[in-house]
Amino acid sequence: STFSNQERVTVTGGVANHGAKAVANLEIVLELDGRAVQTERVSIEPNSSASVSFAPFSPSAQGTRGTVRIGPDALAADNAFHFVVAPRQPLRVLIAERPRSDREASLYLSRALSLGEDPAFAVSVSSIDGLTVDSLQRASVVVLNDAPVTPLTAERLGGFVARGGGLLVATGERAAWPAPGTAPAAADILPAAPGQTVDRSAGASARLGALEYGHPIFEPFRAARSGDFSSARVYRYRSVAPVKDAQIVARFDDGAPALLERRVGNGRVLMWTSSLDLQWSDLPLKSVFLPFLHRMASTLAGYREQPLWLTVGEVIEPARSASVPGQTRPASRLVLTPGGERVPLDGEGPDVHELLEQGFYEVRSEGREAAAPVAVASNLDFSESDLSSMDPQDVVAGATGRAGGAAAAGTNVVTTDQERERNQRIWWYLMFAAMLALGAETFAAGRLSRARV
Repeated sequence: STFSNQERVTVTGGVANHGAKAVANLEIVLELDGRAVQTERVSIEPNSSASVSFAPFSPSAQGTRGTVRIGPDALAADNAFHFVVAPRQPLRVLIAERPRSDREASLYLSRALSLGEDPAFAVSVSSIDGLTVDSLQRASVVVLNDAPVTPLTAERLGGFVARGGGLLVATGERAAWPAPGTAPAAADILPAAPGQTVDRSAGASARLGALEYGHPIFEPFRAARSGDFSSARVYRYRSVAPVKDAQIVARFDDGAPALLERRVGNGRVLMWTSSLDLQWSDLPLKSVFLPFLHRMASTLAGYREQPLWLTVGEVIEPARSASVPGQTRPASRLVLTPGGERVPLDGEGPDVHELLEQGFYEVRSEGREAAAPVAVASNLDFSESDLSSMDPQDVVAGATGRAGGAAAAGTNVVTTDQERERNQRIWWYLMFAAMLALGAETFAAGRLSRARV
């Protein structure tokens, strides 16, 4: 929840009693950053569970390490549950539009992005002439909204993408990119160069047809009734010739590319061959426009929701945890385990680390642009805490697939002569087939031996 412009977190702790005796006045303690802040008591009946909620708190900017803990019992391994919670940081999106354009050009684009919640987007709009190195360093995603790009700006955007930033290029009527040879090699980042305008306003308008539903952008729209892109009408778009390493993510009904992607360095570039306003299409008026923009922006930023905790046996990706969108990934990383072991990752081995202990792991990075340490909570699988005996029939049923397991167990089951004969009838057929096969083999062997003589 939010209170006084600050996020507030309420922790609810649950405890299960797998024993046959009731537990009275069990202490449940909430610890934040290693310090006990609140204690509650709860009573639990046999073979049941209970829960308690603690007072809300505001997490720190770098993340708060929390633990819900109970007192000692016969199975101490499951007496603590760890988690890490941090304030949600919005993804910074910079919309660069053509000089001296009215604010209506980016109206639908900026408003749709400002409505994002998971993740949230901090949107700012500026002229393409104001796209400086400082503004690029503060952004995770840059959107070129029908804007002409100079060679200097193209070089800056190339460095931004190579460091891990995301770039979305909307090719309207005025969009332009430096021709090959007129800009530094770092500016070669587009999936395709904008070509001539294809006008389909006189006849049947273009429709979005072939979508790559396996791509992260369109994956949420795979299910039925999750969004109809074919209802959007596109009156004009730019013809393009994709480069060799570009991927066409969506096409129009005539086969022309509508959305292209290219990976450059640690980042990626998306090109939408039409406009993102009402000049060339009515897509901004469709219900799919908002989630479509959100998916493009979050994909370009490499956003992935960080879980509050993981389970022992899972793996973490230190490179992803310790990186900042738009900045160079640290070459040297270090994982500090709950037991105090320091595991260096220099990029020569696997880029993941398996969680083998319960507690808090810490991912650290080194270098001038190193991010702050990232804490990861690791817990045991609490489903293994139930040590009560299982019904033997349930075990047999799980192994044989027979409900009840009585027939497979063979305990106190009375069968009649007819049932026993019916169960053994198949063996007669098998024996008869084996005898036929043996006779055929004998006959064939005799014929072959006579032929040789």
